[in-house]
Amino acid sequence: MRRADLEAILEASNAEGRLAFEVAALAGLRTSEVRGLRWSDVDLKVGIITVRRGLTLGVEVTPKSHHQRVIPMGPRLRATLEAAAPKKASPWASVAITARGKPWGEFGLNQAFGRALERAKLDGWSFHDLRHFFVTELFRNGASAVAIQQLAGHADLATTQRYADLDANDLRSAIEGIHGNSVVTARGDDVAKQ
Repeated sequence: MRRADLEAILEASNAEGRLAFEVAALAGLRTSEVRGLRWSDVDLKVGIITVRRGLTLGVEVTPKSHHQRVIPMGPRLRATLEAAAPKKASPWASVAITARGKPWGEFGLNQAFGRALERAKLDGWSFHDLRHFFVTELFRNGASAVAIQQLAGHADLATTQRYADLDANDLRSAIEGIHGNSVVTARGDDVAKQ
């Protein structure tokens, strides 16, 4: 999933779905963690989200990694959460709720994501791919694998590295960074001019 695909999905989403999708794509939360996120876990002054729990089959559980993690918010996610904050019922209320004001059910986020994909005329992705987008974007922007492992809450670095979807443009950009000049491909394309 590329940024343009994410933007098309968000544009095709209702407000409640969009909030949940942005939390997954811009903070890397798993589906259960999005459902389990409470306003008490969101510090808008400091700009962090503390992932303390997940919600699976209606039962509150520890995150899959079995420990909490702190994720700094970027400006976009912070603005989205600030806009949603006045609607919260209490600090213990769920951040991501349905249009009916209820926490998302076990399959609700996946279904809402599927509907947004259809409206955006896209296919082939699941809600989990929003988390995949988060990790891949961190790699593309030069974050270290160890930092990404911690942000994603992966117990094993090998899991983090499986998320590193690199395409030909990513590989070319990596070489450009080392050599400081353009790379000519086998087809003779000049990838970058400096």
